Amino acid sequence: FFWEADTAAEVDVWLAKLDNVTFLAPLGSMGAKTRRIEALCGHLAAMAEPALAADLPRAGRLCKADLVSEMVYEFDSLQGVMGGIYLQRKGFSETIATAAAEHYLPAGPDTPVPASRAGALLSIADKMDTLCGCFGLNMIPTGGADQYALRRQALGVIRIVIEHGLRLDLDELISLGFAGYQGVTWKLSREEATAKLKEFFGQRL
Repeated sequence: FFWEADTAAEVDVWLAKLDNVTFLAPLGSMGAKTRRIEALCGHLAAMAEPALAADLPRAGRLCKADLVSEMVYEFDSLQGVMGGIYLQRKGFSETIATAAAEHYLPAGPDTPVPASRAGALLSIADKMDTLCGCFGLNMIPTGGADQYALRRQALGVIRIVIEHGLRLDLDELISLGFAGYQGVTWKLSREEATAKLKEFFGQRL
């Protein structure tokens, strides 16, 4: 039933619904997040893989669409996996579908990083968006508390950069991550949040 409902649905309808799904209350909707990821993916493609200039931003906009599908709403562990399947079935390129399927990776120290370059860069964009937003709001992990798995996300970015042999400037990544946010009332100045986030990456490395 879920499969039939989802394969009949239009992706544009799903994208519109993302505007009603909260990412983090002060940081807006999941729709807003995908627009930030889309822009960040454009920069990452220019920095690391110009051949992906067309597909990577589109993958960024589409990567969370399956969150409002019937299948993922019922079985949230399938997020990303179903996204890749649905996007391929709906006629999007293999590059876009694979990137969407892989962008939650790595999910932990024992899971692989995305195999494709598009999936790797999309995963970095998604994680940097979350890290910048949370650090700007001073939602920095302390002790054992890490509500938004920020340690895992920073480690994921580091593993992807190392395992894909990427050469990226962390200052530039952080600057681009913050630049995507508009109208957010930050609890830390950009300079202080950037310094704390760089220290956080250093500790993980």
